[in-house]
Amino acid sequence: MVKTLRFVLFYCTYCVVVCAAGLVLVEGAVRLCTDRPLGLFDATPLNHTSLYHPNSRIPMELMSVPYLVETNSLGFRGPEITKEKPPGITRIVSLGDSITDGFLVDNPDTYPVLLEGQLRASGYTVEVVNAARGGSSIDREYWILRHYVADLKPDVVVLTYVANDIYEMRNKSVEELIGYDPEPLAFLNYGALWAARSATGEWLLDSYFTARFPGYRGHGLDHETVADASRYVVPGGMDYGALLPGALGNLQSLKHHLPQPDPVVLARADVYLNVLEDMDAWCTARNIQLVWAWSATFVQIYGDTPSEPIYEYLLPRVAAAGIPVVDCTPYFRDADRGTPLTLAPVDYHFTPAGNGVLARAIAHGLVDHGILKAVNREVE
Repeated sequence: MVKTLRFVLFYCTYCVVVCAAGLVLVEGAVRLCTDRPLGLFDATPLNHTSLYHPNSRIPMELMSVPYLVETNSLGFRGPEITKEKPPGITRIVSLGDSITDGFLVDNPDTYPVLLEGQLRASGYTVEVVNAARGGSSIDREYWILRHYVADLKPDVVVLTYVANDIYEMRNKSVEELIGYDPEPLAFLNYGALWAARSATGEWLLDSYFTARFPGYRGHGLDHETVADASRYVVPGGMDYGALLPGALGNLQSLKHHLPQPDPVVLARADVYLNVLEDMDAWCTARNIQLVWAWSATFVQIYGDTPSEPIYEYLLPRVAAAGIPVVDCTPYFRDADRGTPLTLAPVDYHFTPAGNGVLARAIAHGLVDHGILKAVNREVE
């Protein structure tokens, strides 16, 4: 029995050593024969609890349009801030997923930066912190609020809702969503780090995403002119009528924009509302005003009507819970159609112009709800 255990232990150790040596050889060969690693996945967290890497300048070239992420010492995307709130400043924290994070636009064109600029230009002494992280739903957003935002002692937290939020929740219960905790996943850090930062891992991931996703790294789009505004000029981007069927199909695949309410979606909406109410109670206990903003879908912006079941279902219920609601839809529908607000047909994230509309809608909402102290000038 002892001999058998020794043999098994020796064999396992031998296999590990051989595999490790093989990976080292492959890694060396890839580095020798290519320019990798190129840093394509530098935005990948070093652990499952982080936002972005602190004090980083990260060129992002994974999607249809290249852009630049710049972070401060706290790991938030944006300029340097102090943990201690400056006197006389109303601190606003923006929570959300990739829309709030600002996928596909540089820092100055993200909605939180534009929101701060618009409010300051109108006489409000505010500071807007971008605490969003792409890929989040309300569970991760709530976790970020508790673990990263609480110490900043914000006056206002704006949570942005987008079409895939309920879909991303899957079938998790209220308790599972509120109890979200990435700490137990820490053992995956080393594998994730190898996959993201090694030449071999980067090459494998890059090859897979290139084959799997049509919009990955632009598939031939020019990524050299990262600072050039022409990257937001997409052929066919203003042919809204032709783009609507595809956008509608994407939303319907999320069971979001349907002729009749989907029971599964409504059940998830109820779960979402319960978590949102818990988040509101958490904020209220800390003298933080929670604001909920609905970000319009492509179909709502360019379709015949903004109405859709989940829109009609969620907005009045959030308001009934005593949470101020900002409906951004009218602002998007009234925007100039001569400037595309999204990157459709290659992507449905907002262009800088779209982020500007989102910022303007939320700025007006904060003022209209009396959340910011009144000034003599209105928001432009």
